[in-house]
Amino acid sequence: MSGKRRITVDEAEWNALRQQARQLKDLRVNAPRLVADLQQQTQAELQRVSERLDSRQRAVEQTLGALSDQTRALEKETSRQLRDQAREMQQQLARTAGQLRQETDAALARQQRAWRAELAAERNRQRQDLARLRREIEGKEQAAEQAAKAWLHDASLVHDLIRDELPHERYAPGQLVALERRLATAANNARQGQPQAALALAQEAYHDLSELRVEIELRDREWTALHTVAYEAVLQLDGLAAENGSQVIAAGEAGNEDAVDLDVDYWSEGGLSALRADVARLLSRINDTETPPGAEELREVAEVRVPDLEQRLLDVVQRAHLRLLASQMRVNVADVVVQALDEVAGYDVRDHLYEQLDNRRTFLAKLQHPNGNEIVVSVAPSSDDSGQCVLRLLSYDYDTAAESELDERAHAITRELRARGLDAADQGCEQGEPDPAELDFDRIRRAAPVSAPVSAPVLAPVPAAERAEPAR
Repeated sequence: MSGKRRITVDEAEWNALRQQARQLKDLRVNAPRLVADLQQQTQAELQRVSERLDSRQRAVEQTLGALSDQTRALEKETSRQLRDQAREMQQQLARTAGQLRQETDAALARQQRAWRAELAAERNRQRQDLARLRREIEGKEQAAEQAAKAWLHDASLVHDLIRDELPHERYAPGQLVALERRLATAANNARQGQPQAALALAQEAYHDLSELRVEIELRDREWTALHTVAYEAVLQLDGLAAENGSQVIAAGEAGNEDAVDLDVDYWSEGGLSALRADVARLLSRINDTETPPGAEELREVAEVRVPDLEQRLLDVVQRAHLRLLASQMRVNVADVVVQALDEVAGYDVRDHLYEQLDNRRTFLAKLQHPNGNEIVVSVAPSSDDSGQCVLRLLSYDYDTAAESELDERAHAITRELRARGLDAADQGCEQGEPDPAELDFDRIRRAAPVSAPVSAPVLAPVPAAERAEPAR
């Protein structure tokens, strides 16, 4: 008489394994090499930023040198502030390379607010100076005519600087074109002999152009800072993923006698590779020069998307640890069953392996009695990482065995599992007879993928069955 018996092994030992794994699941975030690599790449990014800003500053200085004396005096302080702020931003980013993004982002935001307040005060002072200059020549037609020409000249220089050197359509679309129209109106007033109207329009156009330059500079600086922070955050995440892809469970950390290597991508069934592919796509998006991300998208990357991916990485690493432990748990369950069957009925182990020769799959052991009867012990994992495993006994009895004998065998195994702290429940007999093909372990080996691992994890002694080889 043959039969198939099903016993579920529930969460008791799994909970113990999860407790053991807690100390193993944290990401290694302080590896000196990772921080050094991150700082090096951030410095390279800052060098590119510095070269771009230096090129722009040379163009600004050239334009300022061509302005009239009174306009150059108005712009002197603004230009100094912008130059100092650019240097301060680069120093801040260099200092915080490899540190917590939240702290860096907060510091940069404080800088931006301080810069805007400082520049707003300077621009307000300029407006007051412009109003004073206009009052001084009010009613003086010849002086107004000369002043209008000077302001039109200076406004045209600033207009050309914005047009040729600044990303105005990216940060202030359409505004330069609108100011061009106002300059054209001021020039037309001057040609028609209306110097006072021309002067007023030219001064306002100049001031608005100057403010537009400042606003574009500030927005570009904000974008540059956010891009650097987001770029560094994604690089750090990729470095974390690479750093945590291969881990070692030290001897004694999870009941193991020897250190065990953990291949996170293997045990997460490609979860780490999928995550790193998403990180690579995110990095490509950040560095997209054709349709670059906006400031809000970069802020979302640093503050939302990267933390979400970090949590996903943590989950992948934890799942890999737990799946390795669950694989060993299946070996341990099979070992308890083997011992019970040896004691109860005199069965010996003849062979054992994992389905597809894959440590993540069902563990199988083939037992044989001196009279020729055979049993296949199958310990299958749960499909939801809950830790529950399903134990099946496939009995091949070639002489007559009473159903009561099969029942007693299953009850003895259940009692033994419970005595070992495993919450086992006998589910009774399944319908039908076991397939004789299940006895052919050589068939399983022949059908396994060429790249299949041939080893099994060893985190705890397996005294009754043959010792499995170290884990991949």
